[in-house]
Amino acid sequence: PSHWKFRCWSFALQASFITRLMSESVLPAELEKSEGSTKDNVTMQQSGSGLVVVVGTSRMAKEDSTLVPRIAQFSHKSEGDIRARLAKGDVGSKVANRVLHVALRDGIAVGCCSSTTSWSFDGGGHWGALAVAPAAQGTGVASALVAAAERRLLEAGCRSVQME
Repeated sequence: PSHWKFRCWSFALQASFITRLMSESVLPAELEKSEGSTKDNVTMQQSGSGLVVVVGTSRMAKEDSTLVPRIAQFSHKSEGDIRARLAKGDVGSKVANRVLHVALRDGIAVGCCSSTTSWSFDGGGHWGALAVAPAAQGTGVASALVAAAERRLLEAGCRSVQME
């Protein structure tokens, strides 16, 4: 049955995630961890590229009126959905169950990805809703977003991960 295929795929992802955790290669070497601008949020910077990945907040949307429409355009999600996802990051990355990671290149949103720390009853996490602006595709944005999401799940103690 088709649900077996999904289950096998899910286990394969979990095994891949655990292997990556064990080899400590969750983050590409060019990504550096630095202090975030809000509470305990973590910022990931890619050396020399002007690319920064942050946990999004509603404050970001208030400070930049183009942020929500831009993310909505490349993610194909409604502006209301984007605002709701950004607001989940207001309490901080360590407290929030689900957050929206936002990739900024030179201060402009070029990608996003969500991560959820309590996705399953067995200690599993989740990342998904990965989207990159067409002009930024092929430049490492998706890799940086996935690395940031996986780092957050690792730090939250997730023993496995599923992707959307």
